[in-house]
Amino acid sequence: MFKITGVFLSAVLIFSFFSCGSTPAPAPAPAPVESSAEDKAQADAEATAAAMDALARMQNGGVPPAASPSGGSQQPPQAAPAAAQPTPAPARPAPSQPAAQTANPNRGEPVWVASPESTYPRNGYVAATGFGDNRAGAEKNALAALISIFGQSIQAELKVLSDYRESIANGRTDVRQSETVSSAIKTFSSLDSLLGAEVRDTWFDSAKGTYYAVAVMEKAKTITLYADTIRSNQRIINDLINIAAAERNSLEAYSRYQFAARIADANRVYANILSYVGDTTSGINPATMKKGDDYRLEALNITRNIPIGVNVTNDSQSRISGAFRGILTDVGFRSGGNTSRYILRINVSLEPVNLPGQANKFSRCVIDANLMDMNDDTILLPWNFNLRSGHLNQSEADNRAIRDAEAKIKAEYGSILKDYLSSVLPSY
Repeated sequence: MFKITGVFLSAVLIFSFFSCGSTPAPAPAPAPVESSAEDKAQADAEATAAAMDALARMQNGGVPPAASPSGGSQQPPQAAPAAAQPTPAPARPAPSQPAAQTANPNRGEPVWVASPESTYPRNGYVAATGFGDNRAGAEKNALAALISIFGQSIQAELKVLSDYRESIANGRTDVRQSETVSSAIKTFSSLDSLLGAEVRDTWFDSAKGTYYAVAVMEKAKTITLYADTIRSNQRIINDLINIAAAERNSLEAYSRYQFAARIADANRVYANILSYVGDTTSGINPATMKKGDDYRLEALNITRNIPIGVNVTNDSQSRISGAFRGILTDVGFRSGGNTSRYILRINVSLEPVNLPGQANKFSRCVIDANLMDMNDDTILLPWNFNLRSGHLNQSEADNRAIRDAEAKIKAEYGSILKDYLSSVLPSY
């Protein structure tokens, strides 16, 4: 219990009574009378309790403080009772955390609501606040605000690694022959997707019906997490591009370099974040790191050495095969023959369609196209569609159906092939 002198008690009580508008001014003190030692001790105890109560009122806008619920939220204080009975002097409270400081004593607003750096100084933290109609929304907005400090979405860059982890969990990618990759993936999987970001506190503003949250990244922790992740990712990249000469000119090698490019993109983001938080200890230098485009360029060189044969049946005018060959050339592949490892097998079906009550003639064209790996006779990319076209006579209806199919191939297959190649996860 603090020892409070009579002078200090008088000053505190006078200041608190004038500071709290809701508290009436004290009545004039009665003339002093002699009292026994027991009476004086009783008076001192009551004066001490009154002083502590006054101090509490000063910190809470003139009303007694209300208990805060769990999770850091603060609820509005209850009104003071009309006539409070004297209570024993309370025990000394434990020191409060920085987030418990208040910027607006009338509403108990934490200082971080208006100025997160006041509670989480910039020399040790990166912090941002968010608000919403509910607590979950406020926390989500706070994390989004924190991410936006770095200028781009970390989560978007992490999607490729998330897909990779999922492929391992589902058994689509075998890492049993690659202990380096397996170890690195396990390390990364143990980290939070935002790498060190967390919601530290929340607060409810009952006057506005608004929830507030503050998201924080500790700089020291961030440096450790991001540096470790960059090193793990680089081990994955090194393993991805470690390809035997016999497999160099293959779609597998192409997908490995494309995958390495996406991880390198993420590493560049992480390295920039390290620079932002003032990293001087990890030894990671963004200027010396390879860019994702460096790996994409090598992937493009691989496609130029991969011949893909085109085998089409029922293509009397070679218009369908010509459309597919043009797409393969645009993507970067060489034209191959029937002995190539990769073959695009296409079947064209054209048949008349009888529509009762129609004067025009109609034809239906069906295209089945399968990109094959002839080493194991597997279908890598299936694609098929059908359409119907009409004209005054059957011959012209057939021609129009082929022409419409050709236009559809030119408009769509290039994007379909590129999406497939960029989404293929390499196997080991």
